[in-house]
Amino acid sequence: MKAIRCSIYKDRGGDCSNGGISSRYNDVLIVTPDGWIDVDGTEENLVELCFIEYGGKTHYYLEPVARPTGVGWMYGGTIVSASDARFPFDYPLKLHDRQESQELYDMLSR
Repeated sequence: MKAIRCSIYKDRGGDCSNGGISSRYNDVLIVTPDGWIDVDGTEENLVELCFIEYGGKTHYYLEPVARPTGVGWMYGGTIVSASDARFPFDYPLKLHDRQESQELYDMLSR
């Protein structure tokens, strides 16, 4: 599998990823066939391109390849970008690397 290395950009207000990739790394490896880095799939900072369609538009974001242990991946306040021409977009992508236990999710959702 191939990947490209991209930088993580954080808000100066602090980390809101609840222990996610962006709290431990300064960059991610995005899985892409155009990548130049060989990866075996076990890297902790390995992410994949995901999308959701709503409002008549396709919205792209990144999420860890590792499966979440909580309620699922969600946006933790950081973005990812690169000046590399192989980066697939002209704008930074949100990194959905935050996860919560069901109890924490229920408490914060009130």
